[in-house]
Amino acid sequence: MSEKLSSSGGEKLQSIDTSAEVQKNLEKLREKAEAAENDPIQKHIESLSKSVEQQSISGKELNVGDKTTESSQQTFGHPKHLKADAYKRSVKNIQGSLKAPERVMSKVIHQPVVDAVSNAAAKTVARPSVLLGGSIGAFIGSAALLYISKHNGFTYNYTVFFVLFIGGFFVGALAELLVKALRRKR
Repeated sequence: MSEKLSSSGGEKLQSIDTSAEVQKNLEKLREKAEAAENDPIQKHIESLSKSVEQQSISGKELNVGDKTTESSQQTFGHPKHLKADAYKRSVKNIQGSLKAPERVMSKVIHQPVVDAVSNAAAKTVARPSVLLGGSIGAFIGSAALLYISKHNGFTYNYTVFFVLFIGGFFVGALAELLVKALRRKR
């Protein structure tokens, strides 16, 4: 193999023989390849790949439904106890930054019994629309009854306020149900 170099000055072309250099590089590469074949790491990798091939099971041989392992019984998502622990940690963290009276009140409110009752009430009785309906009904009804009782000369009965609140409570609940039913139809 020979290459010819030309210079820009129009001088004579020189011929360089690079075949000896190429031969040296090839010889070095052969030595490296032979050393890699004798490398203990390479032998270890080959032995591991052979043992994997021997111990592996094809998809046809493995029947997934027959064997129940611990990994197949694993639940996905976040287990309830992890969520409960995270909730307790965050409540304690926040309570640590509160002032003493607020901390005491927070500890009372976040007792499991009080929390359960509060959550149940929030889902049923203490709905915002229901409380708003009850309070509007009690206000308008009491104002009207007070006006009528002043002009007609009889005494105002205070239990009527509670009756009107309960009546407005049911009107608010019905209004909420109607709104939900109309939204479902759309």
